[in-house]
Amino acid sequence: MEALAFAWLAWRTLAGLPGNLPSVTGASEASVLGAIFPANPPQNRS
Repeated sequence: MEALAFAWLAWRTLAGLPGNLPSVTGASEASVLGAIFPANPPQNRS
């Protein structure tokens, strides 16, 4: 179940959708949770 919850949160972040419910969390507004940082492509080390 935990893996499913994290997958759902990741999907929401990738889609640019809020992942919180202000009415439940007490946050002042809905917001995208987390950030995605793509890895750099491997360098050619020949």
